[in-house]
Amino acid sequence: MKKIRLLQVIPNLNSGGAERGTVDIANAIVKSDNISFVVSNGGRLERNLKLNKTNFIKLPVHSKNPWIIYRNINKIKNIVKKNNINIIHTRSRAPAWSTYYVAKKNKTKSVSTFHNIYDSSNKLKKIYNSQLGKANSIIAISNFVKSKIIELYNIPEKKIRVIHRGIDGEYFDIMKIKEDLFLEFIKNNNLFYDKKIILYPARLTSWKGQIEFLDILKKLDSNKYFCIFAGDDNNLSYTKKLIHKINSLGLSSSCKLMGHVDDMRYLYKLSHVVINASIKPEGFGRTIGESFLMNKPVIAYDHGGVSEQMKMYEKDFKIPYKDQEKMLNSINFLLDVNYESISKIVSKSNLYIKNNFSKKNMISKTVKLYQDILSK
Repeated sequence: MKKIRLLQVIPNLNSGGAERGTVDIANAIVKSDNISFVVSNGGRLERNLKLNKTNFIKLPVHSKNPWIIYRNINKIKNIVKKNNINIIHTRSRAPAWSTYYVAKKNKTKSVSTFHNIYDSSNKLKKIYNSQLGKANSIIAISNFVKSKIIELYNIPEKKIRVIHRGIDGEYFDIMKIKEDLFLEFIKNNNLFYDKKIILYPARLTSWKGQIEFLDILKKLDSNKYFCIFAGDDNNLSYTKKLIHKINSLGLSSSCKLMGHVDDMRYLYKLSHVVINASIKPEGFGRTIGESFLMNKPVIAYDHGGVSEQMKMYEKDFKIPYKDQEKMLNSINFLLDVNYESISKIVSKSNLYIKNNFSKKNMISKTVKLYQDILSK
């Protein structure tokens, strides 16, 4: 069997499912005595790569500037040649324009991942997105993504493998959280227990739906809940709009924006219910699986990759898209039930996530794909 000499290319390494998956695969490749490189503009997760002896190379592959994309071709080509890379795995659209030409010129096997279906509302965007479809093999992170990219970009089905994002069940285990660290987290972030916590874990951007969700919060009894929005707040324009609407609805004493949180387990443990109300369908939506593994109930719009994780879930908490009235009723119901009842609600979904969306499954299926394309 050929030794895997892998180069993964991803714009940034700050947070998110794509970034976490890149690190998980890189670390697994090193652990199995293969060679792992990651090219990225960098970010918080760099240290995880370096600690596990993956070779990290910083390049501006996050840029959509055509001139920078063109310049990256030669830089990536040199990395491939110098290190005898035999698989290039591209995880985003902008760098796909660089890696395609490198792989083609060097006759290097190529893999790409569609982490979502992306906006294809005009011809230019559709052309930009379609470059990911030119790799030898393509990973779709859900059956939803697979069906959509076949429809939108006319990609042959035989080129696509569905490999769901992997969630680390060992890590997202509520029983393994140390109480002293949990209490320290609460104290450091000025959080409290006197109301039930509604957690909305998603980066602050328009399609994630935080602003629209405020209309639901306004109709809830403010004595019952406190809502925490947790996720990267680099989109300053959207963050300002969200804060403005919170204030205009008189919700400032009922909401908190926490930005990026390094260890989301503490917030899951603290929360009573977790919300996913994305305006556009998620490619996967890993916060769903994380919540179930932490034995927390989810209320979510039943669309996109989220639906695949909620297959075993009670229909009362799977909300038809934009049905705010049903979401409101479901939240009110969960705010009134005790923790024992919640455990029963979540139990089937907890087991379903463990069996179908584990980190171990994701790694083994991805490595098998690498081995298969190297054997051709």
